[in-house]
Amino acid sequence: MIDRIDFLASLTKGSTSLVDCGCDHGYVAIKAIKEYKVKHCYLLDINEGPLSNAKKNCALEGVSDSCEFILSDGLQKYEGDADTLIISGMGGLLIKSILTADIEKVKMFNKVILAAQSDLDKLRSFLISNYFVFDNEYLIRDGKHNYEIIVCHYDIAKTAKYDLLDMKFGPILRREQSPLFKEIIANKKKMYNEFLKKTNDEESKTRLKIELAYIAMLEGALK
Repeated sequence: MIDRIDFLASLTKGSTSLVDCGCDHGYVAIKAIKEYKVKHCYLLDINEGPLSNAKKNCALEGVSDSCEFILSDGLQKYEGDADTLIISGMGGLLIKSILTADIEKVKMFNKVILAAQSDLDKLRSFLISNYFVFDNEYLIRDGKHNYEIIVCHYDIAKTAKYDLLDMKFGPILRREQSPLFKEIIANKKKMYNEFLKKTNDEESKTRLKIELAYIAMLEGALK
């Protein structure tokens, strides 16, 4: 069992400065500063409430002098020079939208850390089609929830080759085959087969068969 906030903060190790886009409570930035020697953090949020909470928490932890708080829709109001970007705690399509809106800013970061709660295949497809290289992927369990975390950077000069299974399951996750990864795939296969037996809706059947075909391709690629 791994604490998601602690883990995300640990990925900032070696960074000089950090942008936490959608900072919520500010805990990732606080840990990055106090435990991983990040010198400066830009905390961004679209809503006043979370940004206010982040300000209070940073003040309580004595790190306010190392922080800038910016009310911003995505990265629109960010104009700094940080080397690391974190976007977490939201769906993959929303993260994709944030990246798309300010893609030139995103390309400038040495490290981009993305923790999407859904639609990871669509997020990976976007990253691959925009010349982002996957440096690492992590699959962790915090309580009852599993989280996939992508660490990547933009590099048009590096011709990394990714295929359909990389997009669907993650190029590094499917190669490393962690016990948690295997458990999740096995559970999904069982669930899809059970749903397939119960449903009479043809559209649902088609979607389930497609998901099962991806899993069969994955299992075949691993033999």
